[in-house]
Amino acid sequence: MVTVDRLRVRFPRAVGARADRIAWLVADRLAASPVETSLEIKRLVVPAVRVPATASDEDIAELITAAVQMRIAARGATPAR
Repeated sequence: MVTVDRLRVRFPRAVGARADRIAWLVADRLAASPVETSLEIKRLVVPAVRVPATASDEDIAELITAAVQMRIAARGATPAR
């Protein structure tokens, strides 16, 4: 499980009212992410994630979650299998 104290996600204006829902979906997916090791990260910066204009909220959340998980793994926490 990944614990997130604060999540700040910036979206382009085109996302509009969908932004809040997508951010919640990302937080939910991260909370459900199994990890093998414990690691405290004070701040994690993830580069911009490019998504197709036709992507659903769930698709966007999945892409963002995957990008966050890759950055966490780069810091030393490995996903549980």
